[in-house]
Amino acid sequence: MLWGAENGDYTDAGQFIGAELLPEDRLDEYRQYREIALAHALPFGEYSAP
Repeated sequence: MLWGAENGDYTDAGQFIGAELLPEDRLDEYRQYREIALAHALPFGEYSAP
């Protein structure tokens, strides 16, 4: 299953047909969850490719 396929963002052939956007009346809710997630996030260590 392609990412977003359950939301109708892609055709069965994998072509992107649009994005589902968050309604403006839910932006404050999103920002609250984002701030909680960022407050608990841990920094990545130095990335080193093998």
